[in-house]
Amino acid sequence: MIEFRKKVDNLGTVVKNMRVTEVAIEFDLYAIDKSSMEKSVEELSKEYGNVLLGRDLTQEETSFPTLYHDKQETVKESVALFNEQRYWECHEAMEQIWRRETNPAEKAVQQGMILSASALVHAQKDEDAICIGMIPRTMAKLDQWKEDTYYALNVARLKESMNGILKSGKISYPKI
Repeated sequence: MIEFRKKVDNLGTVVKNMRVTEVAIEFDLYAIDKSSMEKSVEELSKEYGNVLLGRDLTQEETSFPTLYHDKQETVKESVALFNEQRYWECHEAMEQIWRRETNPAEKAVQQGMILSASALVHAQKDEDAICIGMIPRTMAKLDQWKEDTYYALNVARLKESMNGILKSGKISYPKI
């Protein structure tokens, strides 16, 4: 990780919040200007592979412009992001509907998914103890939902996976 960060230090950018998945490296890249950003992305791409997705987080309200018009579609997209180990993005997507939710049971299951994704972000950052420590709170939220599914989210499978991590103390990256 230190070597990764050093690659762009002299280009006017800073790498933070690095997350390593089974298929990609995710990180936040802070740049002083657009040129520095482009040079850094080019340099990192040479060494580590092509950029799969880039998103300007300074435009937070439009980060996911095609989502959030429909709760069902947002949950479906969030599940897809979760299954691709894009836990940070899953968290961000679900948070958009959670903030607006008024039904307490739905709010709880949404927050349970958000917390599951957040816990796994910590695992991707090699913070396993934090990940495991978050699971009881995650389960408390998920247990408030009495059905096996919530739109495209298989709540029963998510609960089973999170409980498995908690009981074994071993991080896995489940599909839900």
